[in-house]
Amino acid sequence: MVADLAGVSTATVSYVLSGRGDRKAATTDETARRVQAAVETLGYRRNEAARSMRTGASGFAVLSLTMLSDPWSLDLVAAARAAFLSSGVTPLILADADWRSFVGSHAPDVVFIDALPPESTARAEHIASLRSLARQGHKIVVVGGDLEPDGFDVVSTEAFPGCDDAMRYLLERHTRIGCITVTTDLASHGRRTRYSAYARALDAAGLPLDPRLVGHCELDATSAFAAAMQLLTQPQPPTALYATSDFMAVAALQAAAMLNLRVPEDVAILGVGNTNLSARLTPSLTSVGPENFFATVAQHLADRAHAASCGDGVRLSFEWRVIERDSTRPTTPKEHP
Repeated sequence: MVADLAGVSTATVSYVLSGRGDRKAATTDETARRVQAAVETLGYRRNEAARSMRTGASGFAVLSLTMLSDPWSLDLVAAARAAFLSSGVTPLILADADWRSFVGSHAPDVVFIDALPPESTARAEHIASLRSLARQGHKIVVVGGDLEPDGFDVVSTEAFPGCDDAMRYLLERHTRIGCITVTTDLASHGRRTRYSAYARALDAAGLPLDPRLVGHCELDATSAFAAAMQLLTQPQPPTALYATSDFMAVAALQAAAMLNLRVPEDVAILGVGNTNLSARLTPSLTSVGPENFFATVAQHLADRAHAASCGDGVRLSFEWRVIERDSTRPTTPKEHP
């Protein structure tokens, strides 16, 4: 036994191994060293299943992500891993899976959901599931600007005003602006989307919406690359591209490089999301989005994992702005109609 070998009580071993720092009666450094030495000598591993039965904590968090390869998802996973690391919580990824059935049959310490279906009927069903699971005691954090906290937390990113700002930014220098968007947003039936920001901005500027300047793709980089190539190889290509997600903008940068187009001299490219990758690319990618988003959300998840409940739920709001980088930074006089 660890306690016997270290010459301390079982309670002291539990205290040292838990990493808790909230007790007034702390162990000495020498005692902690004896406990750690005994652990290494005996090859002791804490029984997490037994711990879960005692504490009610499962030791894992669920991240339900629509597109795992998206830089946005990768940033969220990395931030969550860092935030959970010191608390002993392991993030588990549900990639495009049904989080409702998984959460209903398991007991994660916290659940993060990156999107709900846009279709009204399916969306209503998912919201009903959120409320039901919250009443059962599950701690859930969901992305959805139009949702109200209701026993679960809501992350509101104010994306649409930010997308409006992004289009105004491009229109300061360009009149022939192309768009890459997800196929489902083209038939939004009046629903506000990142693509509708593109259409509204052109209309407000008195410019026609040319279908030849709109490329659509599925939620994968290969499809986005094909859409970018189609836009950039036509006889009169756009002088700027508004991509409704950073992964699409990255694909557009790759397409431009393959075609030996200079960015931003031949084509300016702007993404949506402000992922961490944006600043590391060459050229760096101008993007519209919130700042410090991933670390803030990840820390909130870590805090919720150890909270008793979400209570009535809270809203985490993030303001979006255009972060200008090399892919659109002005190098020539403004283009005029």
